[in-house]
Amino acid sequence: MIDLGTSIGIQAGRAAAARSFVQAGRLPNRKASLRDTSHLTPMGDVVMAPEAIELGAQSRVTHNEVLDGEIWVHTVLDELTGNHRARMQSPYYAPESTRSQPGMQTWKFPNANNQQGVDVICGTGSAGTLRSFQA
Repeated sequence: MIDLGTSIGIQAGRAAAARSFVQAGRLPNRKASLRDTSHLTPMGDVVMAPEAIELGAQSRVTHNEVLDGEIWVHTVLDELTGNHRARMQSPYYAPESTRSQPGMQTWKFPNANNQQGVDVICGTGSAGTLRSFQA
């Protein structure tokens, strides 16, 4: 006789182990922090502080790098009120609707060809503390 509880638990463990393997370069390095913000440009109500960036309403920080290929954007926001999103600058592309939860967020963008930077923006009446930003 099969103990369904044990059998389901084993299957769930195997499935979790299979999902935990991610090819190198497919997802961002979650250890990235804002110790060096020289690659970021603020616009609007932004305070650049060590290890964090305070974003006010309708403000943004831009990762000013020309990007090509498949792009993943990873952010960590704390103390979020309202909403935020990541978007490509030029040509403009916002992959998903805004998100209204703090914590780790990862966006997948389509293949880019000579993309001129990526923004993280806070919406109208929104604010948050950006702890990590990596494209």
